[in-house]
Amino acid sequence: MRVPELRFCPEGGWVVAENPVPTDPSDVWSSEAGDVFGCNRLVCGGCGGAVRQAPNLSHSRGIKKHLGTLAETEDWSTLPFLEPGYGSRLYACSCRTHVAHTRQLCDDDDFDSMTDVALPWRCAGHPVPALPLELEGLTVDASTDLEALVARVMDGWTPEGATALWRGIPATWLGRLYTRLSGLPQAEVVARAVAQHLGDAEEEHVGAALFFFRWFPDAPDGESVLDLADAAGASTPFHYPSWSEGAHEIPAHALAARLVQTPHAERRAVLHLRGAVQEAEVEVEPTLIRALAVHDGEWLARSAASVARDAEGALKILYALRDTEQDELVVVAGVALAEDPLLREALLSFLDNAFHRDRPFVPVLLQALG
Repeated sequence: MRVPELRFCPEGGWVVAENPVPTDPSDVWSSEAGDVFGCNRLVCGGCGGAVRQAPNLSHSRGIKKHLGTLAETEDWSTLPFLEPGYGSRLYACSCRTHVAHTRQLCDDDDFDSMTDVALPWRCAGHPVPALPLELEGLTVDASTDLEALVARVMDGWTPEGATALWRGIPATWLGRLYTRLSGLPQAEVVARAVAQHLGDAEEEHVGAALFFFRWFPDAPDGESVLDLADAAGASTPFHYPSWSEGAHEIPAHALAARLVQTPHAERRAVLHLRGAVQEAEVEVEPTLIRALAVHDGEWLARSAASVARDAEGALKILYALRDTEQDELVVVAGVALAEDPLLREALLSFLDNAFHRDRPFVPVLLQALG
């Protein structure tokens, strides 16, 4: 019998204070889940033991002598050497403890020695889920009408146990539902149900669906975003329910997210992105620029000065073209930017990057700058 593959929380998994920690060992966190929750499968790289946790507990000095008792005791709230710690969470393995007053990734790529604690704990991997399963108090089993469930979320509903972020932006909980079902055929049902709402008359349903496909561009039926762009325009804003007034999505952003993950792109999709970056009201996000750099690099390089708008935009273009390893396009873009006094500083900053020292575009562009 084939052993199911384990799935790992990115960057070692979260240690949290007030964020939830699921009980189901198959519940793996990912950045696309919309909000943070703690890893329940942490193991220690030192002692090799499993890491346990309990909310609203703390301890004073001298805890090391009690590590054995902690390991042997099921209910930590009965232990006299522990203290109430409202809003914190006590973690312990066989060799150390940690009281979390905030949240941090155990193997954070952006570890900050001033604020983060060096922890020897890492996610040990989560098994593929099986039905029935629970998330935020909602049970999903083989009889659950997932299309109806998606429709409820489109109207602003979230489960009673949803975090404040999921409640504030219900579309994020669609991502939570999709990632929770990952590895099961029901995940595809959810994605296809979301795609159906791209054609809704209700603007907020379309906005929520675009939000979903921006985060999950390779989900089934994600190509439907291109049909929406054809019908409504790639730059048309669609608002979605959110605690942030005016929150909206445009088809171009979801299209770009899809295009950066594929080596080939339909010409009409690329033309939609071209049009979007030239519209003043469209936020030129890095993903938009990366998609154009990959699929329409020559046009982006020639149009760099008009697309950039400001120094930040100029840098996005230069770095995106650099990452395609087409140095000649960096030169074309750089020459265009050098002609604009407001963008020259961005070009100088880019060329001053120590990692560019041996790149052939540097001397050419320095000469262009005079």
